[in-house]
Amino acid sequence: MGERCVTEARKAGEYNDITGNLRSSIGYVVLLNGRAYQYGKPKTYRGRQKVKNSKGRLVRSKGDNGVKEGQAVLDKLAEEFAAKYPKGIVLIVAAGMKYAVYVEEIHNLNVLTSSELLADELVPRLLLQLGFKKV
Repeated sequence: MGERCVTEARKAGEYNDITGNLRSSIGYVVLLNGRAYQYGKPKTYRGRQKVKNSKGRLVRSKGDNGVKEGQAVLDKLAEEFAAKYPKGIVLIVAAGMKYAVYVEEIHNLNVLTSSELLADELVPRLLLQLGFKKV
């Protein structure tokens, strides 16, 4: 489910990928009984903007800051949610760049909304298929 949500967020993101960092920062972690069970594999997206590298040459932005920021946010959220939900399964999907909320709220562009809607639709079906009862 985490992979599906991240794929949805990355493909359906309506924003301009200037640096590649926002799309690169999207990831997930699954907690099982308060412990990180699985992290999504980070994927780096190159941006469209050219930046100066260490040698002063203009190159396309690699988006590698997004991967670092995304992992840091997931680690922090995993710790917070593990304390709050020590039992059961928790799926956390997040964008690590601080401006992700700004892009969604101010510019009304999809960053994570479509992945949240997908999870809302698919998670109950998946749980029923796995034998969990609706309460």
